[in-house]
Amino acid sequence: MGKRMKRLLFAFALVALVSCQSHPNGTTWPLLIANAPKAADPVPLTEPTYDYINALLKEANQKAEEAVGAENYVFFPLSYYLTSALTYLLFDEESVPEEEWSILGTKGNQATLNVVAELYNAVTVKTSPESNETTVIPSSILVDENGTEIPPRLAERMANELGCSYLGKTEDQKQFLSQWAKEVTNGHVSEAPECDGPATMIGSFFFNLPYAIGLKKSADRPFNGEGAYPFMDASAETDYYCATESWEAFSYPLQNKDCRLRFIKPKQPATSALFSDFDFGECFSHKDAYRGGVAFCMPKIECSNTLDLKAVAKQQGLFQKGTYAISKGTFESGSLKQDASIMFTETAVTGYAFTKSQVIPQSMPEKEFVLDSAFMYQVTGPHDLVLAAGKIVSLD
Repeated sequence: MGKRMKRLLFAFALVALVSCQSHPNGTTWPLLIANAPKAADPVPLTEPTYDYINALLKEANQKAEEAVGAENYVFFPLSYYLTSALTYLLFDEESVPEEEWSILGTKGNQATLNVVAELYNAVTVKTSPESNETTVIPSSILVDENGTEIPPRLAERMANELGCSYLGKTEDQKQFLSQWAKEVTNGHVSEAPECDGPATMIGSFFFNLPYAIGLKKSADRPFNGEGAYPFMDASAETDYYCATESWEAFSYPLQNKDCRLRFIKPKQPATSALFSDFDFGECFSHKDAYRGGVAFCMPKIECSNTLDLKAVAKQQGLFQKGTYAISKGTFESGSLKQDASIMFTETAVTGYAFTKSQVIPQSMPEKEFVLDSAFMYQVTGPHDLVLAAGKIVSLD
C-alpha cells in the first residue's frame, strides 16, 4: 500500500473516530473537520486592497525586526495577518470597533471572510509531498481546549467556507493536532503546536520553492570576516541586480515565476539600525538594474525562532479594545505568537510557521464576596454530608 493511501486512510480514521462523539452542549457534530472546502467564489480583491495589505505586512515586518534587534530572525507576515483576521472572525462584529476592521482593510465579518478566502486562493499551490515542485499551503485550525467556548455554527461556517479545521475537547486532541501539523507542512513537522489557552486559532503556512537553477556545495567561507561555514554557489541569469554606494540587491530565480527570492546586502558592517533603513520595494525598483549572468554564493542556512507578536499587533492598532463578544460571552484577546523556520538548501528555500492567537473567556461578576472579616466554613461531600466545619475570627 502506497504512503499517500496510508495517510488518507489514517486521516479518514481520525475523522470517523471523532465524528461519532458529541459536543459538550449536547449536539452531535464533528470535533475535527479536515480538508473542508474553501469558499468556491470569494470576492476578488482589488489592487488597492492588495496594496493596502502589502503595506500592512511590510509595516509588521519592520515592527518585528525592531523588536528582535541585532539577532537572526524569520517572520511570516502573511501568516500573521491571516491568523489575526481569522481571530476577528470569531468575534461578533458589533463588538469590534470600526477602526480595527479598517486596519485589517475590511468592514465586518463577511468582508473579512472574503479577504481571507481570496488570499488563500491567491497563494495556494498544492503538489504531492513526494515531489520537489513548488508548494504553498496556508491552513488553519481552531483548537477549543474546553470544548465549550466556540459556537458550533461558527466553527462549521469557518470550516465550510475557509477550510478552517475545528478540534474540540477529546482525549486524542494532541494526536489529532500532530497529524494536522504533519499534513499541512508536508511532513516537516510531526509535533503538535503548543496551544496557549482555552481557545486558540492556529494559522499554519508552509512553502517549498525550488530554485530555477540548483546550487552546489562550494568551499567553506568566513561570515562577517570570521570562522569557516558551509556555502553554496551557482551561476544564474538574474532578472535583477543593482548596486549603490551603500548596498547591493539581487533576485535569485525560482521555478515558479510568481514567486521571488530577494536579497539585500549592506556594504558597511551590518547593524540592526542599518538594516531598518532599507526597503525592499525601493531597492528593487531601479529601472537601470542589471539583468544577466551573476555568480551567486550564499551560506547554507537553517533559522528558527518564536516571535511574540502581541506588541506588533498593538502598534498596528489591532486588538486594541482587548475584550470582544462571542455569542457565548465576552472574550479577551490573549497572546499572539509565531513559531517559524526557514531553510536554504542546494535545491530550494523551504519554510513553515505556526501563528497562534489565543482568546480567553471573561467572567462578568455582578456581585462581590470578600472574606476580609470573621467567617464560618464547611466542606461537604455527596448528599451534603459535612466533611469539615469551622470558623475564622482572627488571622493572628
